[in-house]
Amino acid sequence: MELLAFGTELLDALGGVVEREGEDAFRVLLEPDLAARVGLPGEARLVAPAAPEGDGIPLCHGSDLVQRLVAEALGSGRVASLFVDVGPPRVKSVEAAVGEAFRPANGVVRVGDVLPGTEDYLVVGFRYCATGDEKREGMVDVAVTADGTAAPVGLAEILWANEHLLRDAHPGGAAPLAPAAWRAATVLARRRVVETLAPVREIVSHRLERDVSRLHGYYRAMQAELLRSAARRAVAPADAEKILLRANGIPGEFQRRVTEARVRLALHVSVRPMIAVRVSVPAVSVRIRVLRRKQERELLLRFDGLRRAFDVPLCEACGAVPVSAPVLCDDRVHLLCAHCWWECPSCGAHTCLACRPRCGKCGARPGDAVVKARAPATCAPRAVPPPPARSMPSTPSLPRVTSTVLAGAGPSRPPGPRSPAAARPPSPPDADRRGARALARMAEALGESFDCAAPEERIRQALRSLGSAGTTLLAHQTGLPSDVVRRTLAELRARGEVVHVGHGRGTEYRLA
Repeated sequence: MELLAFGTELLDALGGVVEREGEDAFRVLLEPDLAARVGLPGEARLVAPAAPEGDGIPLCHGSDLVQRLVAEALGSGRVASLFVDVGPPRVKSVEAAVGEAFRPANGVVRVGDVLPGTEDYLVVGFRYCATGDEKREGMVDVAVTADGTAAPVGLAEILWANEHLLRDAHPGGAAPLAPAAWRAATVLARRRVVETLAPVREIVSHRLERDVSRLHGYYRAMQAELLRSAARRAVAPADAEKILLRANGIPGEFQRRVTEARVRLALHVSVRPMIAVRVSVPAVSVRIRVLRRKQERELLLRFDGLRRAFDVPLCEACGAVPVSAPVLCDDRVHLLCAHCWWECPSCGAHTCLACRPRCGKCGARPGDAVVKARAPATCAPRAVPPPPARSMPSTPSLPRVTSTVLAGAGPSRPPGPRSPAAARPPSPPDADRRGARALARMAEALGESFDCAAPEERIRQALRSLGSAGTTLLAHQTGLPSDVVRRTLAELRARGEVVHVGHGRGTEYRLA
């Protein structure tokens, strides 16, 4: 019955005459060109698939008639066009309303003409599918203006809650939309999906960090035990070489297991549009002038009659952030979010990312890998490493060893007569001390030290080189487990050597 309703409603929308005959039958009268396109006679009787044979033309799934009807429906466009039947909006105090809805952080607004009319919006429903160790699906709705410059916050939810106000605006098909509207809707949808999946990403990140930390502890202990075994005097040189070969294979095995864990827990997300509606809403457009120093620019703010609120402009650099209190650039008065009014870490100059992709003073780009410590006087680019993603926890590295580490630690005494005291096996405490000394020599050759100050010094050196960093990046830079990094940072903070700085993406630490 649903397929029959689809066919008759489509033929009615395309200009045919449709009359019901009984419960599961319709008689249709079609224009000659329409009848030729869908493959029906000028007058036909359409029935449900369960109707007796010869009673009419059945509409069945997979039939040629249904395929032609679907092609006809898609040929007029995949965007439905609707009109919201509400009265024109009234703004009591235009200047007060504009001042409340649009507040530039570094500019002045002058209100101009007020123009009543209608405004077109594009409302798109996107389906996302996130697959990893589990599968999660859902829908997000986004709405943008027809020119893609602003986002009516909450319009999609209000629209679906007031379906009784919707009317068909273009019975013959939808008018084309600007490509900028589709781009803006896609960017907003990606941002909404990322926000929706943030708890899932946090869970996956913690799980991956836990698995990597567990693997690191296991293989670290295994490698240390092998090195102790190779350092004992009772072990023959040939056996020590075999033990060292096993120890050298441990870092590769560890990295392989970490890669397997990352692949197993990786989150793959796909987003695709499922429904698109062009909605015309009675609105009032307010022309404003935005002034920044000696530059000025004209903009239109729209007040629609369904939400009774102004649209929020989108950031003109990234297009993903609605900005009611934008930062204005000095050159062309672009509306920017805080991230796109970028402060260069090399020279401290602010750059509008809508005007240029790099710093106009020193040429650095956001995310460039750069100089350590202080910037030279010539303002060479000094990049700050990007903040670590929670989905990529630290992967500590394990050292590799060579047989030269054991020089003087194994049974390398030349053959010959020994004194009775030397021939006797050492006592357990002496053996432990010699094993500890051999292990210390190995650690020194590997560039490691097992004293308690080593983690602190590594973290100090990493912070001097990076400027500021989170625990994940510090663990990756120093090769220490995450729990050791957190514990050492807590001790350094208690002594006042390290302070923490809060950011939107997490907490970072820097030297005091």
